[in-house]
Amino acid sequence: MKFLGCGKFIHGVCTTMPGERITSMERFQELLPRHGLASRSLPYVNTWALPLEKVQRVEPPIPYVHHQGAQGWVAFEPREETLEATVTS
Repeated sequence: MKFLGCGKFIHGVCTTMPGERITSMERFQELLPRHGLASRSLPYVNTWALPLEKVQRVEPPIPYVHHQGAQGWVAFEPREETLEATVTS
């Protein structure tokens, strides 16, 4: 299971399927309905697609620590108030 976070909050969970390296604009455009990024060129020199399955929203969103400079995959680390709320609940 992977956590989907944004803005220092976990908003969902999912499982991931094997990644696919995207080497052509033709393939990138074929996948447009899945990623929604309209572009005239590949967004990165090494562009990858990582299909998500069994996506579920987390309500309410769970705060987590996002360390400065961390990009891409980061390890889930609950914020202090999250731990306190869990212990007192």
